[in-house]
Amino acid sequence: MLPAARLISTGFWETSIFVVNAIVFVLVGVALHGALVSFMTYHQSLLLVVGVIAAVVLTRYAWVALQTLAFQLAGKKVDWRESTILAWCGMRGASPRRSRSRCRPCSAIRSSSRATRSC
Repeated sequence: MLPAARLISTGFWETSIFVVNAIVFVLVGVALHGALVSFMTYHQSLLLVVGVIAAVVLTRYAWVALQTLAFQLAGKKVDWRESTILAWCGMRGASPRRSRSRCRPCSAIRSSSRATRSC
């Protein structure tokens, strides 16, 4: 795929994923509001929301801590700052995203003086 086409394609899919995530979260919010209003007061539902957010964040930190421990037991060095960033940045939305295997286009690396460096 040509670099220009790749840029256009990436922009299209990033925008599409953003729109899908927005629609999903609005629909979930509307559905939850209807469900919670019927049997909970405002303060009870607020407490539930805070509890769920705390549980999700703590679960994410526990999962990253277990992975960090596994890497350290395997002999790999993992900095605590990297683990903290990973724990905070892990939540991305409702739709899965394709991981990027390249940090920049290979053509930029090939044209540079370090042609042996992988992209």
